[in-house]
Amino acid sequence: MECARYYSSYIAKDYEITGNEKPVQIREYLDKKNYFSEDESNIIRYYYKYISNIASHPKIALQEQADFSRVMSVNTMLYALNRLEKFI
Repeated sequence: MECARYYSSYIAKDYEITGNEKPVQIREYLDKKNYFSEDESNIIRYYYKYISNIASHPKIALQEQADFSRVMSVNTMLYALNRLEKFI
């Protein structure tokens, strides 16, 4: 997640995120830094679990699930970028 790397490099200046981390490592870093509220973090965590389950069964996934997942992914990214903008 680019916003996590930007936050790490330019806001927190701890350089803990290099861009090679797994999604769970990025989420844990953002949790540690209180980037998202606890509720927001839980939503992201459960959404990631949901999307991982769908991705592990691509032939079974319904079009509605794919559409829902795409919309949630885009909105989650936009929300994260909006949060980042408040730090800049």
